[in-house]
Amino acid sequence: MNSPPVSLRPRQFADESRGWDEKFCLNLNVDSDFDVTGLDPLYAAGANSLLMMYPEISHLIFMQDDFLYNPEWLHQLDGLIHRHPEATAWTVYRSSHDQHHKILMRDSYGDCLVTSIAGIGTMTKEEWLAYGLTGKDGGYHVPAEAGGGDTIDLHHAYKRQGQRWATGRDYWEGIGTDGIHASAGVDRALDFVGE
Repeated sequence: MNSPPVSLRPRQFADESRGWDEKFCLNLNVDSDFDVTGLDPLYAAGANSLLMMYPEISHLIFMQDDFLYNPEWLHQLDGLIHRHPEATAWTVYRSSHDQHHKILMRDSYGDCLVTSIAGIGTMTKEEWLAYGLTGKDGGYHVPAEAGGGDTIDLHHAYKRQGQRWATGRDYWEGIGTDGIHASAGVDRALDFVGE
């Protein structure tokens, strides 16, 4: 049985996050700061907020709290970006949910050209701004005739032309198998490189 989602109010979050500011730069916003509803609109609003606070940012990397991360993931991502600088997006995770995230080909490095990147992935600041999500857009619907779906990663692939590249092995592994956005066997890596 699934537990109901936990909603922390700003004061509760402050209590729960005590000590985090010793390791991280925290900027606490409440829902009313963004005026958005839903996970994907919150991603969009959060990314735009970060870009306004830190104009020197060159790339956005969207990460999840229900993943395992191989310690080499960032080095692998950096190498992938350098091997395919012309791409629209990059990732070190290939979802086994291949209805939407198909591998189209492998190159001589073993990297995979994919139809869509599971979980948004990484993109340049310029690509994100050209994509133009405000967070107040609501759902990110893709029509059935174009593959169907209501997630920001599918919407990006539908709205923005360009190559999307993934490493030939996976340096992230989804651990969620039961929840709103996960089901058994769907959100798992194809070939996770453990620690």
